[in-house]
Amino acid sequence: MTKFLVPFMALTVLVFADIGFAQQTFTYSGELTSEFAQFQRPEEDCQTAGSTNVFYSALPIRVEISGNYTITSQQNNFDGFLLLYDNSFNPDNNPLQGCIAGDDDNGPDRRSSEIRDVFLEADVDYVIVTTTFAADVFGPFTNTVQGPGRSGAAIGGAQFLGSTVDGRRLARPIDGCTLDPDFVTANNTRYNIQVFSVSSTADYSFFSEQADFDGVLMVYDDSFNPIDAERGCLAVNDDGPGGVGSSQIDNLRLVAGRTYYLITTGFENIETGEFSNVITGPGVFFEEPGIFTLASLTGGWFDPGLDGAGFNIVAADVGIIFTFYGYLNGEQRWLLSNVLSDDIRIGQEVSVPVRIGDGGQLNNPGAANVVQFGTLTFQLIDCINAVALIEGQGQFAGTNQSFNLRRLVQGTGLDCPQ
Repeated sequence: MTKFLVPFMALTVLVFADIGFAQQTFTYSGELTSEFAQFQRPEEDCQTAGSTNVFYSALPIRVEISGNYTITSQQNNFDGFLLLYDNSFNPDNNPLQGCIAGDDDNGPDRRSSEIRDVFLEADVDYVIVTTTFAADVFGPFTNTVQGPGRSGAAIGGAQFLGSTVDGRRLARPIDGCTLDPDFVTANNTRYNIQVFSVSSTADYSFFSEQADFDGVLMVYDDSFNPIDAERGCLAVNDDGPGGVGSSQIDNLRLVAGRTYYLITTGFENIETGEFSNVITGPGVFFEEPGIFTLASLTGGWFDPGLDGAGFNIVAADVGIIFTFYGYLNGEQRWLLSNVLSDDIRIGQEVSVPVRIGDGGQLNNPGAANVVQFGTLTFQLIDCINAVALIEGQGQFAGTNQSFNLRRLVQGTGLDCPQ
């Protein structure tokens, strides 16, 4: 689950987007402090003006699909209060204006509030106000919006936090989205993927601030393949106006509803660290976790850089099984994984034990001896690209091999989402 920040009215908000099969969830966390502004909050009926000044935070949101939504606030060690406004929020002059719902303790306890089954229209601005029941109290909170469509922060920018320290590697392009074979140090730089979409077709800008490393920022359209890093590349920048440790891409045209990949990597293969990326522009920013059903991954996968080696992914009712065929440390191996039963998201690593067997042959049947070989780690890049790592354990310790995989064959009638 990717984490990103949305700042608004001096509030830092951690945002997580969980895309499920029915209800969809948007969750953000913040903390009220004594430095926040105060207002005279309405009562739950949104008709009665309050008489007590209380601290508040406000976050504008939009939803993609009209329908009934439930907004829940869980407060940590304070008695909170939740309000929802339609189109506008005017705390100084008219706190009742635009207020459509409120709740004090409708949640499971006095430290929670919940506005249930409120009808929200698609592409209309709403404001969630988190405040308190009494004056002079504050603390951290977590709010959740759940309903039939995605919700997003309806503000001018979204800030993603991440790290490249444990990222996979790629041969990165230079400015101009081209590979430079003479720039050897650019090969095998570690990278981080952030998948997103926007609600409005417009020009957007990207700024990256890297902590103690020289980073590079790249934007891809529709797909990202680390073994073909020129394809789909829209823009690359090494050093922004802030010099080394910053990158900036200005006025890049993005189309509403398309999937984009923001790649953060290092200038050289020794450069790794934590970073903060900011996207600015109109509309709503949605994290795109890109869920793939297990059946859609069925087929043959191979590494173009390795002769005679690859994976078959086979789907069954209980999940999928990986089979590996090829050479590891010069020895021919045939490996079979345990069953993986959870769906896979873009950029998410999944691990599954793999086993090896020996025994009978076609002309000499005999009992099979199956033992644990090690672990297979698999990470989906997009619909047709993935990376994998086999790590031997026990008697096979030190037998490690990484793979940059490309889909070769897909099962008939299966739909791989993009």
